Amino acid sequence: MRGIFLTWMALVGVGIWQAEALKSAIEAPFEQAAQSRHMAIEGRKLAAAQMISRALHSFKKTSMRRTPATWFADHWEMSRNVLMEAGIEQFRGKLAVACITLNRVRSKRYPATVKGVVWQSAQFSWTHLSKYAPYRGPKAREAIRKVGTRFSSWRKAWADSKRAAAQVLSGAYKCDRFAGIFHYMNPDHVSERHKQQWRRGYRPAFRVGRHVFWKRIKTPTRHAHNSR
Repeated sequence: MRGIFLTWMALVGVGIWQAEALKSAIEAPFEQAAQSRHMAIEGRKLAAAQMISRALHSFKKTSMRRTPATWFADHWEMSRNVLMEAGIEQFRGKLAVACITLNRVRSKRYPATVKGVVWQSAQFSWTHLSKYAPYRGPKAREAIRKVGTRFSSWRKAWADSKRAAAQVLSGAYKCDRFAGIFHYMNPDHVSERHKQQWRRGYRPAFRVGRHVFWKRIKTPTRHAHNSR
């Protein structure tokens, strides 16, 4: 009787072992698939974390140096400049004007602040033409808002101008294409005499919308010759 019991226990053990082996064989592909999915999810999480880290690093390099008050002041001045200079342009034209404004801020030849660049004497036409007077004074925000309530196109132009200014100031939009460019003009609003004056020290680089962007021509260095 004891031998039969031991034999039965052995058979049960073999059966359990075989069942476990069969279960492992059946579950193996599902476990591998689950592990692959888990690794893919972790990979996407890592890629997303790296992208966010790079974006934050870029944002800190460009915009976090400003205090909140400075940020809002810079954003207001640049947004207003983009609206007045490129209000009827497409979004890429607004980005272009914002890039030129920022290029001047970064250059030693221009004021070191957005406000200083925008209001530098006779640099941007809207800052001294009489028809833009309502948008220059202390009630400029109210004037922009009032026009926006009447015209949806103006309201969209103002929203796009603010968005373009924010992207350029934060570094979300890279102004690499505009490196070394500080000037642009609308040839339809400039006299032929004025165009000839531009060609003396600049050359047209490219056009974005109605604006032609000009790059300074590097004058060759003249060396003195020794006379003998």
